[in-house]
Amino acid sequence: MKTDNPLIAAIMLIKIFYDNYMDFDGNVLICELAKKTSGKTIVVSRELNAKIFGEKEMMDDVDFMRDFRVFADDKAEARYLLTPAFMERLREINRETSGEFSLSAVFMDERLYLFLNGAPDLFETTLFDRPASIELAREYQTQIRKILSLIETLKLTN
Repeated sequence: MKTDNPLIAAIMLIKIFYDNYMDFDGNVLICELAKKTSGKTIVVSRELNAKIFGEKEMMDDVDFMRDFRVFADDKAEARYLLTPAFMERLREINRETSGEFSLSAVFMDERLYLFLNGAPDLFETTLFDRPASIELAREYQTQIRKILSLIETLKLTN
């Protein structure tokens, strides 16, 4: 099934991940890229052991390849998107969040989809399960700051 609508494509991709490869339980951070993309480049954490159809790419960073697997439609575009600095920043996030959640990314339709599998769900409130308190508000604030720090670490605001 093909579509020109990026939102539908992203939903389809999430559904494929969910239905075929894993029970996704976490957050998806979607960011617009300044770089132009025409294909799909998928970076999957080795922790997930996901099987993705497509051409597996070997990147120059051996340490990065130890933590992630890369699948791409276009080898040149994969190297354009996954610069050495960007790969190092993904590895840094992976090290900092070790055990908290697994990290995967998809570059598609001039967007970066960052999958945080196992990250706490920040959009389902527990206000009805737990009474509202300063402690609960601080907990939400800490979780949201962690997600926003990903944007800063990956330098997506540039």
